[in-house]
Amino acid sequence: MRKQVVNGVYPVMITPFKDNGQVDYESLVKLTKWYDKQGADGLFAICQSSEMFDLTLDEKIKIIKTIQKTTDLPIVASGHTQDSLLIQIDEMKKIANTNVDAVVLLTNRFANEGESDEIFIKNLSFFLEKFPSDIPLGLYECPYPYKRLLSSKELAYILDSKRFVFLKDTSCDISIINNRLNQIKGTNFKLYNANAPTLVESLKNGASGYSGIHANYSTKLLKYIVTNYKSNDEIFIKAHNLMIAIRELAAVTIYPVSPKYHQLQCGNFASIKTRVKDDKLVTDDMKKAITVISAQIKILEKLI
Repeated sequence: MRKQVVNGVYPVMITPFKDNGQVDYESLVKLTKWYDKQGADGLFAICQSSEMFDLTLDEKIKIIKTIQKTTDLPIVASGHTQDSLLIQIDEMKKIANTNVDAVVLLTNRFANEGESDEIFIKNLSFFLEKFPSDIPLGLYECPYPYKRLLSSKELAYILDSKRFVFLKDTSCDISIINNRLNQIKGTNFKLYNANAPTLVESLKNGASGYSGIHANYSTKLLKYIVTNYKSNDEIFIKAHNLMIAIRELAAVTIYPVSPKYHQLQCGNFASIKTRVKDDKLVTDDMKKAITVISAQIKILEKLI
């Protein structure tokens, strides 16, 4: 039986690899337990942070099943990375057959960059006609290969379909977020913000939680922020400021190598290998910056 997608923090899971490039399932178990212990409310598996465009379908399914064996948390998962809609439908049916709690569709898979709302709606409608109607669906504005932000017209179609339960919003724009929150008001559709600087305001305006890269550094601090977003005490301010600092860190280091280096320091990973970036590009200065952030996280986590 599928679990409900509840409010809170959904880390976008990174995939550990061995130095030879193979998926490190032992480290994946450690990472999953770490998210759970840190207070995650659910997990977003097989997303861009998971390097899904560089995973085989068999690997995606084995990763999901490994996570399911390790935790009872709700698990949502994407993974349709092909251009052909028919292949995407086949991919996501196989992902759905793992009994994940929601299947997440990428907004950029239903229209090419610059194509109209009508094309997006037509292609999404075709997908929905071919896909089982009893499986909860989510949406993710994945930045790769291009970021397609949902228009109000597209969102209206999505709400009218009654097939979707949430959106992972990557607009990073509070005015866009607020417009969406107004549009979904009174429905069962949830919005999870991926952006730390706009997170608190979005929560005050009705967002259901957080789903983004910062949780790979400290799910515990994100959970504290999401739970105490109406607070303004010293610990809350420090936690929020540290999340902003992590955002800046991600901008100047190699992602997703940087959170993998943090997880290496946490004892969960054996390697910082990725398939999407050359980990040799990570300089000593980058490692020092990540080490400083990691130390600050540990100090602050002890206070909450």
